[in-house]
Formats: sequence, structure tokens, C-alpha cells
Amino acid sequence: NFGHGAQHLASFLLTLNLLAFLFHTVLQLLSDLRTLTTYFVFDHWQHLLDFMLEQFDPLLPANSS
Repeated sequence: NFGHGAQHLASFLLTLNLLAFLFHTVLQLLSDLRTLTTYFVFDHWQHLLDFMLEQFDPLLPANSS
């Protein structure tokens, strides 16, 4: 039980699960950022952020229905 007893085990495991989702999301965003900066040259960070918010149109997966 990880030494946390019956009272805190569920909350501890929930915390670990949420941390895993957080790291997965951050790594996915960093991968997208890496891909963008590989194919496009930006003068500064603000230009990159403006591009991501206003001009970037990601390809959406095909609808299987």
C-alpha cells in the first residue's frame, strides 16, 4: 500500500495518475513545438505564439463514421 495506509492510498494513486496525464500532455505539446520549429523559422517567441494562435491550422484526423 506504499506505506500510506487505507485512508490515503486512493488519493495517492489518483495523484500519480494525474501527474502521468500532466507529463503526457506536456511532452505532446513539446513534440508539437519541436515539429513547428523544425519546419518554420520564427524571429522571436511572440511571433511563434501568434502563429500558433492565429494562423496554424492543424490537420484533423479523418472522421471514421
